[in-house]
Amino acid sequence: MLESSKNKQGVEMIAIYTHKQMPIHTLREELKTILKPIVNMPITNQNDKRVAVLSNKAIAKMYSTTSIQKSVKNGFTQEEHFIAAQNIKELFENAKLLESTSDRSGDTSLTIHRYMVDLNVNNKNAQAKITIKETLKDGNRIYTMELMELK
Repeated sequence: MLESSKNKQGVEMIAIYTHKQMPIHTLREELKTILKPIVNMPITNQNDKRVAVLSNKAIAKMYSTTSIQKSVKNGFTQEEHFIAAQNIKELFENAKLLESTSDRSGDTSLTIHRYMVDLNVNNKNAQAKITIKETLKDGNRIYTMELMELK
């Protein structure tokens, strides 16, 4: 469930809540079903106006064991990771650009953009880190998302 709340400073932030524990395969199928309507649909970031798209490959990356474990390692449950991933559109629309870097492998046609957005997950302050891959060929594509403890 997606809502809005205010942090201690009175700043509006996204609030999301999980309902119950579910098996991982159910969470994955639910995520694919929820995000299917926005695959390849332009999503505009409200802060810098960057337009990115979400691909089926990115959805698979978000429900990969590696991605889930990053959020779990940061103190969140797999259900919390999935509820955030279900709201990737709203999270990206409200995120702020943290950094843009060139690709580590030296691919000059690739730039990595990292965005952060504050949110509240089951009454825990958090940040969602969203990675965008920009290529000359494909433009901006949402690559992955992980939850981090708010610092």
